Amino acid sequence: MPLLGDILGYIDTGRAAKSVSDANIAAEHGVLGATKSATDGITGAINNANTNVNSARDTAISGVNTATDTANAGIGVGHDQANQTLGNILGGQLGNLSPYLGAGQAGATGLQDYAASRPTFHAPTAEEVQNTPGFQFQLQNGSNAITNQAAASGLSQGGNTLKSLMQYGQGLAGTYYQNAFQNAQQGFQTNQNTTLANLSALTNTGLAASGQANSAVMNAGNQIANNQVNSANLQAGNTLGAAQYAGNTGTSLAQYLGSLGLQGAETA
Repeated sequence: MPLLGDILGYIDTGRAAKSVSDANIAAEHGVLGATKSATDGITGAINNANTNVNSARDTAISGVNTATDTANAGIGVGHDQANQTLGNILGGQLGNLSPYLGAGQAGATGLQDYAASRPTFHAPTAEEVQNTPGFQFQLQNGSNAITNQAAASGLSQGGNTLKSLMQYGQGLAGTYYQNAFQNAQQGFQTNQNTTLANLSALTNTGLAASGQANSAVMNAGNQIANNQVNSANLQAGNTLGAAQYAGNTGTSLAQYLGSLGLQGAETA
């Protein structure tokens, strides 16, 4: 019977071994199931964390972009208002200078017209001088004086009286013409100098006003250019700052998500 006992013992041992093997397999399946459940849970948690972090990142970047756009728009509006104010000031300055610029233009035109007319002095003729009331008055008074003196001497119709009248008339004509010539020449020169001085004064006024207008335009132009450059610099700085913030935020979140993934992998 020993052989039968040995066979039964072997059978019992096999059954026990199978039971142990089955238990090991069941335990192994349980561990694998638990591991999968834990891994799935970690993966889900990481995915949720990724979603939340990405949403927070997008919200933050959107807020920064909105703030940047608002700031840039404000800078643009301020720049436009400043330039409009400068334009209004420049318009007022040019308006104030307009009469002086017009006077200068009128003076320059007057000088051109005066030069084109080529004014020259025309000496009076002897006939013109003799026909003047002043010459006729002096001739009449002198002739009467000579005639009266001759009559008083009883020589009113003599040759000496006629000679005296002729000499007096010739002398008076020569003297009166010389004075008339000098007076006419002096009057012409005085009128010419006065005309040129007045026209030159107008052109000088216009020239000074033109210089002031040019300075006002240059100053306004430089300020407007500076406003545009400053506005562009500010907007570029804001945009660059927003881009840097978005880049830094993306980098930080990527590092955070990478850390979460590493921790999840280690835990799994």
